Parts: sequence; C-alpha cells; structure tokens
Amino acid sequence: MESREGKSISDLEEEFFHKFRDFMTGITKIDELGIAGSKLLSGFQQALEFIRRPPIDMNSKLVHKIIVANETERVKAYINSGCRKLNESIQSVTNLRSCTHGLCNHISKEWPLNEDVFQFGGIFFAFVNIGF
Repeated sequence: MESREGKSISDLEEEFFHKFRDFMTGITKIDELGIAGSKLLSGFQQALEFIRRPPIDMNSKLVHKIIVANETERVKAYINSGCRKLNESIQSVTNLRSCTHGLCNHISKEWPLNEDVFQFGGIFFAFVNIGF
C-alpha cells in the first residue's frame, strides 16, 4: 500500500520511529542540561550573595565588645577589609565567572534542541493528520 508521497506505510512508520527516537533523545538532553543549568545557577546565586553580603554591624555594643576583647592585627585587618577574606572574594568572583560561562554554554547547547522539539511537533501532527 502506497502513501501520497510514494513511500510505503512501513517506510513512513520507520521514519516516524527514528524521528520519535531522536526527539526523545533531545528531550532527555534538555532534561540533563536543565539539571546541570540549575546547579550552575545555584552556584551563581551563592557566589553573588557572598559578594553582596553586608559587613558586620559595628554599631552593636555586643559586636564592639567582642572585637575589643579579641583585638589583634588580623582582626583589625579583617574589619578594615569589610569583614571579607581576600581569598574568599577572589574565589567567589572566579566561581561567579565560571558559573556565568557554564550557563551561557548550556543555553547555547539547549537552543538547537528546542528547535528540534518544535520541528518534531510539526512532523508528529502531520503523521496524525494522514491517519497514523
């Protein structure tokens, strides 16, 4: 039995099967990229929050007493730096940069997969309309 395009039904079914398999593979890739992107976004938010963390409130009497009781050169330097360690700030900026790069990379990978999903949707509805 031949279809309108001159292909047999079994050939169309096989083509449909391959397209559907590719579509499901694309959906799986999108899911995996979504999970990885979520982890990168979480890391990005943590690094950003660390950078935006407010300094210690020096107006508090309790905090002032603790600082005076433990006053050393290292504590003074820590307070003068805004209660941030240089290592942690550098690491946070590095993490922020790598998370941003990773997110952009995942977006560029996922964009073509989304186009494939929409293309398969059109093929699927075409098969439904011809009676599969």
